[in-house]
Amino acid sequence: MGISPLPRRVKMGEYLGEVTHEVMVEREYQDGDFAFLIQRINWGDSETIRFAYYKKPHGTDNSKYFFVNRAPSIDPDAVKELIERARREPWFGSLV
Repeated sequence: MGISPLPRRVKMGEYLGEVTHEVMVEREYQDGDFAFLIQRINWGDSETIRFAYYKKPHGTDNSKYFFVNRAPSIDPDAVKELIERARREPWFGSLV
């Protein structure tokens, strides 16, 4: 599985889109390794920004990451780093 290279196709219900840009921070926690992301998704006639995360078992390679389909709960330091990285990107920095 893993986190595929961009652009990456995504599906939300009946809608098909494409992740065109993203920033990521990784953290290790007691119950696994996490990748928290801010993603820009193109849906053809509109665009959205998504906060998302992937998880994998400790000590496994990045191909074991899987998408978690629920709202992320992110520690404050990771949020700060994620927002700082995103603000440096033209696709996100122009929004905030």
